Amino acid sequence: MSSTASRGHEDRSDIFGPDGQSSMPLFAYGTLQASEVMKTLIGRVPDHRPAELEGWTAARLPDRVYPGLVRRAGQRISGQLVTGLTPAEWMLLDRFEDTDYVRELLQLTDGTKAWTYVWQRDTEAAVWDLDEFLRSDLPDYVVRCSAWLTRDRAR
Repeated sequence: MSSTASRGHEDRSDIFGPDGQSSMPLFAYGTLQASEVMKTLIGRVPDHRPAELEGWTAARLPDRVYPGLVRRAGQRISGQLVTGLTPAEWMLLDRFEDTDYVRELLQLTDGTKAWTYVWQRDTEAAVWDLDEFLRSDLPDYVVRCSAWLTRDRAR
């Protein structure tokens, strides 16, 4: 199995088990760590626990309030291991993350394998800060997520 998955969902044995339920967790390192964001997008806050990834960081992105996960030797990023996502929730998150991200299967520091969204474009040198996002940008970002969801449902 390749570590990079396509966006198609015709045969998603990489994510969905034979019972149609999610078989692999999501490593959330950015805005998807915020309960308000998940609740807005998928209508609930799935089970999650703290997790870490070695050799990667959440980089600030030019003119954006959300980060991009990029390889950075010697760095370690904290995030959330999200479990129990349904097939419909995975598909929605794939659309939300758009084509600037590629979903990759990575091994976390505790040995768990999880899918995560890896940024494919330029970044700033600075590391993105979740606490700063929660303090400064969360309310407006939740409104943007809600507007995106309305547009997505209209398609």
